[in-house]
Amino acid sequence: MNEIAKKIDIFNEKIGILTSYLAIPLILLTFIVAFMRYILDFGSIAIQEVIIYLHALIFTIGASYTLKNDMHVRIDIFNEKIGILTSYLAIPLILLTFIVAFMRYILDFGSIAIQEVIIYLHALIFTIGASYTLKNDMHVRIDIFYNNLTPQKKKNINFYGTIFFLIPTCVLIFVTSFNYVLSSIMLLESSKEAGGLPVLYILKIYILLLPITLFLQAISELIKNSNKVV
Repeated sequence: MNEIAKKIDIFNEKIGILTSYLAIPLILLTFIVAFMRYILDFGSIAIQEVIIYLHALIFTIGASYTLKNDMHVRIDIFNEKIGILTSYLAIPLILLTFIVAFMRYILDFGSIAIQEVIIYLHALIFTIGASYTLKNDMHVRIDIFYNNLTPQKKKNINFYGTIFFLIPTCVLIFVTSFNYVLSSIMLLESSKEAGGLPVLYILKIYILLLPITLFLQAISELIKNSNKVV
């Protein structure tokens, strides 16, 4: 059995290393798409779909390599740091909200740009902070039965819920939003409000950050709990 395990480890190690190299053509193709769109003024759906294929291959094939090298710990550390950094955004959010109120009621004028910055900060806190919340099991639960279950049953629900609900939801959000976000980036979409920020595409990028960070944390949770499920 040990020999079989070693061979599987070697196989997954090689597959993982080979898969990591796919990041190179992924970056190059992304650059080519941007170059074609902004410099040559035309695009290629085929190349954009190849980028999606490479993304999918890296995540699906690389999962076993991640498991072998106990890299879920690194995912936890990554999301922990991201979550803590994101929490600090509440400070400028509060300050800017105060400034908007002060300008509106004391100085009698407003700023659409500052109001949109507040929206951007709100969105970033919720989208990036979701994976941190998942990692620390801090989501609000509305299931009245869950709290009365045994720890083992809770682990089973979390494990299978992640497989059948969370991961498919992340994939669905990413797949259905990808072209929408990409088109916004290609157009360098700006705010439709007079005096608004000319970077609306950045706000839409947050849509993809949510499923990506949640998906990574979901994989980490599965790895951590896979040996505890009955």
